[in-house]
Amino acid sequence: MLKEECISIDSMVDIRQFDMEQISDDVVPRLNFGDLELAYEFYCWYAKISGFSVRKSHIVRNTCMETLQQTFVCSCAGYRRVSTSDRRIQREKKESRCGCEAMFRVHVHFRTGR
Repeated sequence: MLKEECISIDSMVDIRQFDMEQISDDVVPRLNFGDLELAYEFYCWYAKISGFSVRKSHIVRNTCMETLQQTFVCSCAGYRRVSTSDRRIQREKKESRCGCEAMFRVHVHFRTGR
């Protein structure tokens, strides 16, 4: 079984070369980003074409506080927390979260930092 070659992404020029409407599930795991910010820009570009927006979510760090993993999600992912505080009365806010499950998780390779 041949291991497929990684696709290096080192700038926005590399990101814009992708046809985001035609990108397939087998290509995404082969992407190798220069840093987490490029991965975030890639997902923002994909989200814009797909009709949703993105926010940064969960970060996994090691004991030295180096980032090992970053998760980006749809801006509507999850649900708002229910406040149990009775201190002050607040007006009802419009629900902005719908539980969308769109997600892009990036792992940082320990030796290369990519």
